[in-house]
Amino acid sequence: MSDSNKSPEAGLDDAYQKQAGRVINLADFGAERFTGPPPPIEWLVEGTIPLGVPGVLAGMGDIGKSFLALQVGFEVTMPPEAPKGNLAFNNVRPILGGRVAAHGSAVFLTSEDNEGAAHRRLNTLDPCERRRNYPGKLMVVPLPDAGGPMPLFVSTRDGVQTTPEWDMIRDQLAGVPDLKLVVLDPLSTFAQVDLDADNCAVGFVAGKLGSLASDLRATVIATHHHAEAQGERNPKDAGSGAGAYPRRVQHRRWRARRLCALDARR
Repeated sequence: MSDSNKSPEAGLDDAYQKQAGRVINLADFGAERFTGPPPPIEWLVEGTIPLGVPGVLAGMGDIGKSFLALQVGFEVTMPPEAPKGNLAFNNVRPILGGRVAAHGSAVFLTSEDNEGAAHRRLNTLDPCERRRNYPGKLMVVPLPDAGGPMPLFVSTRDGVQTTPEWDMIRDQLAGVPDLKLVVLDPLSTFAQVDLDADNCAVGFVAGKLGSLASDLRATVIATHHHAEAQGERNPKDAGSGAGAYPRRVQHRRWRARRLCALDARR
């Protein structure tokens, strides 16, 4: 179709496309689009953690958040064992308030653990080395031994921006077969912005991780440290600052407590 034969609407779309990079047609999103039976919720952890959303595993330092997140990743990549006599109730163990409902691949990016620490944690979780039977299903990247911290978000004169490393990791994640879980441990090393006070920075990071989770159809969990404020009665208020990242996603925030007596980091 020549430019002279294009409809005015098409010409307007082309103009917006050149200026903004994408076009959303509001007329496509009438409420009638959402009629009939709604799709059921897909769960990563049944009843507590949906599949394909971002979330925060928040708590004070040194209470086992990293180990707990790694444990979730391990359980996601290990299919349930066949029942063994009367001990079948032990085959599927609850974690973070439910049972792992989606099994597939998982990627765990950690800026705090080196290769030795990651090896010890995995040995604690999997002393029989079941992971040998599922090569490549659980990918654990200890960044201290892979070039150091890898910022995905940085503050610039033009505001918060993603980095080339974000593009590199996003593109690789898109190629992981049957991906169900991505863990960033801890968030502060990947987002070199003020997560406690800068609302714009928090909104940008939360939006990007939300889009990543939606595009991948995988849950994205970030661990986040906070100090327990003195005299604070509501645990949800422990993240300081009006723009604290945990507050922005508090409806998808799982508070880490001392659930992991098996932390083998040391």
